[in-house]
Amino acid sequence: VRLRNRYAPVVLSAQSEGVLYIVSERVERTEIDQVRFIPNGTTTAYTVMGLNATSRPMPQFVGGELYIVIEGDLRTLDPFTKESSKVLDIDLQGDQRIEAFLVEDGKIIYLAGVDCLSYLAHCDLDLYEYDFASKRSTKLAEHLPYRELIGYDANAKEVLMTHRDGDAGETWQESGIYSFAADEVRKITSFEQEQRRFLKPVANYNYIQVRTGRLV
Repeated sequence: VRLRNRYAPVVLSAQSEGVLYIVSERVERTEIDQVRFIPNGTTTAYTVMGLNATSRPMPQFVGGELYIVIEGDLRTLDPFTKESSKVLDIDLQGDQRIEAFLVEDGKIIYLAGVDCLSYLAHCDLDLYEYDFASKRSTKLAEHLPYRELIGYDANAKEVLMTHRDGDAGETWQESGIYSFAADEVRKITSFEQEQRRFLKPVANYNYIQVRTGRLV
């Protein structure tokens, strides 16, 4: 895709200091994730690179690594070299993609299957756990109607999932919790009450500090 940049390009180096952020834009009917950089002492944003990607699911910055879905697959992105590396050990087929992911507690929890992010789409996704130590994925549950991973409760070893949509002021939602201990998914009706224990402060993907040529 040929990008029509509205921001001047910039190449990050070991001397770069400022903040990095990612914003999704439409460029000639294609959704592009623009990686932008604002140097310290200025309010001017520059374009580092553009990706055929999507900001749904949102990129996550964990353990010094920037995790982002590029063309449906989860990868780590190095904005200094503009290179990305595959993370997971599964091969996605056809329209399959990583629909949601959480980097938590030495593992990645993710939903994979045929894309169902569009309005009123029906989801039929599988839930996986990828272990960083073994570099292997394990399927935890399959044929799930959820498309978001809200959070992981490390104490209870549970993950909260949901599928929510809305139109003209009307909203609807179905949610479930996967328990690692019980190895099962249970449906819930009290999403607002349950989500409190799953939400926690995480590294903000919107703005990542760049100091002496490193993401911090």
